Amino acid sequence: MLKLFSMLWVLSHTSATRVEQLSNQNKSMCHFVQATNLHSLFPEWNCISAGRVPLSNPCTWTGVTCNESLVIYIDLPNSKIAGSVPSDLGYLTDLQYLDMHGNQFKSFIPSAIGYLSSLTYLDLSENMFSTPIPSEIGKLSSLMYMILSTNLLSSSIPSTISLLSSSLIYLDLSLNKLVSTIPFSIGSLLSIQVMALNSNKLLGAIPTSLYLMRNLQYLDLSVNHLTSSLPSTIGFLTNIQHLDMDQNVLTSSIPSSIGWLRALRYLRLSNNQFRDSIPSSIGYLSTLTYLYFYSNSLTGPLPSSIGLLSYLKLLYIPYNSLTGPLPSSIGLMSSLQVLYISYNSLTGPLPSSIGLMSSLNYIELRYNYLSGSIPSSIGLLS
Repeated sequence: MLKLFSMLWVLSHTSATRVEQLSNQNKSMCHFVQATNLHSLFPEWNCISAGRVPLSNPCTWTGVTCNESLVIYIDLPNSKIAGSVPSDLGYLTDLQYLDMHGNQFKSFIPSAIGYLSSLTYLDLSENMFSTPIPSEIGKLSSLMYMILSTNLLSSSIPSTISLLSSSLIYLDLSLNKLVSTIPFSIGSLLSIQVMALNSNKLLGAIPTSLYLMRNLQYLDLSVNHLTSSLPSTIGFLTNIQHLDMDQNVLTSSIPSSIGWLRALRYLRLSNNQFRDSIPSSIGYLSTLTYLYFYSNSLTGPLPSSIGLLSYLKLLYIPYNSLTGPLPSSIGLMSSLQVLYISYNSLTGPLPSSIGLMSSLNYIELRYNYLSGSIPSSIGLLS
């Protein structure tokens, strides 16, 4: 009898919990209807009883996917939805995927978003969200993809983002109005593979803690107001393939540790205030395909190790103060298609090895101090 009573209590309790879960879900979905123009876009998004009870099963609504009557997907990108995201969103505790990018949401991202404990994918990009990113974002312990780019988000990146250390692999906060420094704690994102913080108003030094992000493959910090130097710890990002620091106020020299980035394919450090010579370790970047160092204050000769970059297709270093002759090793760059080193102070004759650059289709060396005759080998460049 006691065993039967225990089973009945469990069933009753489970049933009551389920009813409450569905009731909260319905409330959340109806508040979405009230806070937006969803009903005018998709008529089935409709509620009755003072806007608290769905007129039909939400699992049948456009963009909604359920599992056992519980909403797990809301997928409504580029749908012309206008309005705000209600705080009741937090009741959708089984929601795993939320994509509403390319709409016209305004106001703020509600702090209740932190209750979406099952969420793995969040894309609210290309809207008009303003105000800070809520610190509760750090409670999304299952989140793998966070895309909040192209909004009007302000203030700083919340330090609580570091709490997503074991789950987050993709972070895009680009094209916002974020200010302040990049939090040191961001280095705790040990699983991160892609991080785009470009086109904001971020200040201060690049945190040295970045070296902890050993799985990072793509890093874009361009178009900010970052100062100080490029930390030598950047060399520990041995899996990185894309590194963009364009349009900041970075100074000092380019660290020789950059040569440790053997997986790097795209490197852009242009429009900064880097000085001194290009480190010879640049030649160790054996997979590098695109190299942009233009508009800095780089001095000294182009290192002969540049010839080791056999996969390089574009070398773009105008508007610096490079001196000396072009190294003869440049002829070893058999994949190079664009060579642009104008507006420097290069001297001496063109090396005859330039005729070996079989892939070259554009060369510009104007506004230098080159002398001598054009080598006849240039005729080999068909």
